[in-house]
Amino acid sequence: MRDSDEGWDLKLTLYQYKTCPFCSKVRTFLDYHGLPYQVVEVNPVIRQELKWSTYRKVPILMVNGSIQLNDSSVIISTLMTYLISREKSILEILACYPEMKAKNHSGKDVTDFGNKYWVMVDETKHTQFYPEKTSRQEEIKWRKWADDWLVHLISPNVYRTPAEALASFDYIVREGKFGTFEGFFAKYVGAAAMWLISKRLKSSLLCEATI
Repeated sequence: MRDSDEGWDLKLTLYQYKTCPFCSKVRTFLDYHGLPYQVVEVNPVIRQELKWSTYRKVPILMVNGSIQLNDSSVIISTLMTYLISREKSILEILACYPEMKAKNHSGKDVTDFGNKYWVMVDETKHTQFYPEKTSRQEEIKWRKWADDWLVHLISPNVYRTPAEALASFDYIVREGKFGTFEGFFAKYVGAAAMWLISKRLKSSLLCEATI
């Protein structure tokens, strides 16, 4: 692994919600590897900071101001691949994670990305980073578990009551330094929405746990 003090030739800007668990994943990865980055706090209701993007979710990581990485797992896999091997550019690596559009069971358009849990290691480095036969499979298993299960436990605990939801969004608004109207709207509309979402998530998780 290339140490952070050897230099870093990419300018990274992370568009995030402060309390978004998927954004926290990316920040943790960047901090762990000592990669410098700037943060743009996105208003979670209005999202005007993303008006330039057709992809309206966070996190988004902009590389050198022109290359857009979407989805926390794609961001981590792309950067990890780049850290391991500098033989390919970020754009070449990103091509390994194709965007896939489909409709979910409710008929809503959804976007996913192929191979998003795979770090693209060539044969010469595979043994170094995946010394055991099951190492890669274990990595993919736990990364999927974090996305499919762990992060969904957070909202029901952070937004348990309307008061706790308001307190959380008050923190988000203060951190984001939004304008008066945008902050007020984000705090009260966002808190109400996340409290309702957390209730649905809690019911869903309880149902899965009893099956």
